[in-house]
Amino acid sequence: MTCWSTTSAATPPELRGTIEGDQVYLDYLRDLALSSDGTALFAMASSPNDVIRFDTRTLTVSGEYGDGWIGYASAVALSGDGAYVALAAEYGNNDLTVYDAASGTALFGAEQWDAEALLDGVAFSGSDVFMLLRSTTDRLLLWRVTGAELPASTLTVTAPTYAYVGSPATIEGRLTRADGKPLALKPLTVVRRSTYEGKELITGVRTGKDGTFSFEDTMPERGEWIYLVYWEGDDRYRRAGAFAALNARDRSTLTLDGPETGTAGTTVQLTGTLTANGRSLGSWTTFTVLRSIKVDDASDSVTLPPVRLNADGTFTLTDTLTTAGHYTYLATWGGDITAGPAKAIHRITVE
Repeated sequence: MTCWSTTSAATPPELRGTIEGDQVYLDYLRDLALSSDGTALFAMASSPNDVIRFDTRTLTVSGEYGDGWIGYASAVALSGDGAYVALAAEYGNNDLTVYDAASGTALFGAEQWDAEALLDGVAFSGSDVFMLLRSTTDRLLLWRVTGAELPASTLTVTAPTYAYVGSPATIEGRLTRADGKPLALKPLTVVRRSTYEGKELITGVRTGKDGTFSFEDTMPERGEWIYLVYWEGDDRYRRAGAFAALNARDRSTLTLDGPETGTAGTTVQLTGTLTANGRSLGSWTTFTVLRSIKVDDASDSVTLPPVRLNADGTFTLTDTLTTAGHYTYLATWGGDITAGPAKAIHRITVE
């Protein structure tokens, strides 16, 4: 790489020197950016997959941006005030990364999953960054990343792991500045997504004075539901987004029936059903039964062998009444991804 300088268009350029790529590991040079005062040159190469800053007065390395694997380098741009460096790359952690020019600290990253960055395709416009992409369908796209220079904001979202179909679940979170101070009274965009229902917008959600927010939603059917929450940012802080997922499942019903009295030394048969919103859970489903026997002030408990359902959700349990006393059978099912837990109790007095 050869560097020249000139004081005006009429003045012949003066050779300043040559930078050998082998000495600074600049293999396959892809793009260059020059600071407005001409004192710093930013060179992006495919290897070592980062950007190196050179002092044009001494032609020595004065900084480096990247972690050694930003992907395949595509483009580099410098903000108008020289405070920020934007790197575009393919197949890295981010398609676009913005760094603080002075410290080399990564400030912002963004990804486009269905497009790749093009050579010399990134530029600053105020606090925004524009980037040229090629989509998977071979279309050229212009991507505008707003507020890339602005201080970051942080958005968190939490949701219960499970909720029941037809019952409200509470989703909550908080919007703060990078230093943890709240961003109050900010409108949020909330989108609910599912595999079968598609997208649905939830309106009226905004942060409170402490930056927190919460809303209730009722899932119409079982399955995984994802809540995408966005803040569009403002002229002081960069936008932020986050998501939370929950699984909506049916309520389960477990019944356990049988005689209320028995005779020691005989067998007893208990029957029942285990269903979820009226549907059978299948013959592969098993549940546990804890049998407790109380005689006077003494008691003993044992877990019986697992009980397997019939195809229609019914089951039969046979047990031997070994001694006189008060028998309690506690049937429990822990639930699965499609249905919640359930339990049932049956008591027998044995003489």
